[in-house]
Amino acid sequence: MNLAELMIKNIEEYGEYDTLYYEGRWYSNVEMERRSRQVAEGLVELGVRKGDRVATVLGNCPEVLNIFHACFRLGSWAMPVLFTLTGEEIGYVLRDSGAKVVITQKLFWDKVKEAQKAASTVEAVVTVDEPVEGAHFLQEWFKQPPSEFPPVACKEEDVAILMYTSGTTGRPKGVMLSHNNLYTNAMAAAKSQNMEEEEMGISALPLNHSYGIITNI
Repeated sequence: MNLAELMIKNIEEYGEYDTLYYEGRWYSNVEMERRSRQVAEGLVELGVRKGDRVATVLGNCPEVLNIFHACFRLGSWAMPVLFTLTGEEIGYVLRDSGAKVVITQKLFWDKVKEAQKAASTVEAVVTVDEPVEGAHFLQEWFKQPPSEFPPVACKEEDVAILMYTSGTTGRPKGVMLSHNNLYTNAMAAAKSQNMEEEEMGISALPLNHSYGIITNI
């Protein structure tokens, strides 16, 4: 079971339709699936493989979902990090998790660079909104023609997302959420909301929060 397969099955069953509205433009399910393949290819070029950790220090944007599904497709661990943390706190999370790649935006560049000094495992930093010297630029990946990139085989218990606790009583601790954890929670959330196919919802929660992620799988 690989969560990336859900997007593929969705397209096969329902065809193309608008699925996300952000800053004045619509993104279709077909476009989001294509972008996830393009990000997956970009991550592979950076050396990311199954089981590697890919940290995101980002506000809500379509690229967050593209990155998550790219990680699912690769069998790597998506690792959303709270952007409100200090550089030192982000550094601890990156070091403790063994993150290999960090994807961020210009607003948090200084904190991420500070954090990288404390995390020797980080091999590359990527920005999503503006090119920055010393970082790869994710928008360049979207210019490349996507190839067929089937999801890697995953077991239900394989880790999909690694999230860190708030650390109110000590250092934050990594919590491993499997593909099946996220799938069953997403299905439960969908049933509890009792939404019709034509209805839409607003994502007010940050996509580095567990419930925010579950409702957008």
